[in-house]
Amino acid sequence: MYGAIDNEISPSPTIANMSNAILWINFASIANLAKNYFNVSYGDINWLSLIFMVVCSIFTLPSTWAIDRFGIRFGILTGVWLNLTGACFRVISTWGFVSIKSRYSIVFIGQFICAFAQTFTLFIPAKFSFSWFPESQRTLATSLCFAANFFGVFVGTVLPPIIVSHEDKIPLL
Repeated sequence: MYGAIDNEISPSPTIANMSNAILWINFASIANLAKNYFNVSYGDINWLSLIFMVVCSIFTLPSTWAIDRFGIRFGILTGVWLNLTGACFRVISTWGFVSIKSRYSIVFIGQFICAFAQTFTLFIPAKFSFSWFPESQRTLATSLCFAANFFGVFVGTVLPPIIVSHEDKIPLL
């Protein structure tokens, strides 16, 4: 269920924003290890993050149109499923049967899919709050949804160096 449930805020768009931000930024703080693991340049590792900006600038209008046309639930579910699909590609890129040459291509496809998910999750909070909350609660609801993105960036920047001490531990991300 989405929205106000006994004056509580549904965590759906909040969790979607947070998880997407983690997937976006988590290679940045371990770029040197990721570069070695994927056998690519620092520029290639930077593209794992930059693809989010490129995709967002291209697909924001179509995704916001789709949210307006098909509803908030559609937008949240689309964003969550795209995020999950992109994360699965990222996981597959680390499996043993994947050649070293293919790892980066597969993780990049995963990042592209997660970037497309961002166009659904990042722009939902205001519409979500407007649709589900009384005027007195909209600011708080919108703020929490947006703050989740920043918290995700924090988690996605701080945790990778703690989890990944050597390039062989990249699959743990």
